[in-house]
This record gives sequence, C-alpha cells and structure tokens, in this order.
Amino acid sequence: MFFDDYPNVMCQQVPLSKENLQQFIENGKYDLCITTEKINHSNVEWVPLFEEEIFLTVPKSYKEANTETIDLMDLDDNLPFIGLTDQYSFRQFTDQFCKSVGYTPFYQVELEEATTILQLVKNGEVRHLHLKLR
Repeated sequence: MFFDDYPNVMCQQVPLSKENLQQFIENGKYDLCITTEKINHSNVEWVPLFEEEIFLTVPKSYKEANTETIDLMDLDDNLPFIGLTDQYSFRQFTDQFCKSVGYTPFYQVELEEATTILQLVKNGEVRHLHLKLR
C-alpha cells in the first residue's frame, strides 16, 4: 500500500475554487493537487492523469434511450437537466463543453452534492449514452 511505503505523506481533500487552489499551490501550501481543470501558470506544471468519456444519463423512456451514442446537438432544447450548481468546476466544464457546440443545458434541478445526483439516477430507470460532438 502507498502509505506503508510513504508514511509521512499527508493527503487532504479540499473543496477549493480554481483560483484559490492556484494560489495555494503557488504559495507552497500544497505540493500537489488533483483537479478536473488545467491550471495555466508559469510556476505550475500540469500533467493529465487520464481522460474520461462524457455520458448523458437519461430515463429509459427518453426517445433515444436505445441508442449507444447521441449527438449533443440532437438533444431537445428544453430537456430538463439535473446537475451540480455552477460553483463546481465539473459543472463549469460541462457547461463549457456544451457551449462549444452551441448547446445550452436547461437545469431544472441544481444540487450541491454529486452523491445526491447519483442517488436520483440510481433510483430511476436510466440509460447512459455516450455524448459526441459534430
């Protein structure tokens, strides 16, 4: 196990904005961080750990639920979304992803915790579709 080999390493999960995180790294408060967004600064080296696919979770009753992949621009303009509030970097990332192809999600429900979203998904009959850009 990692901590057996490196018992003096301390790990701490800290919910910070990108700006605060960048300041803490620059000022030496943290030596290393894992973030969903790239930090562009001359004193910060950013190395991607991995890349993930983006999925859209829809009810099984959704008209394209039987497809494996859906084009973002084929979504209904008024399709109600459930997502994190816009204070979270992942929400900002997904909004920017949508905006890059001219789609604006309509958030009917905004939540503070991803676990609540997962529970809502778990309780429903859902399908996960790969999102693609044109």
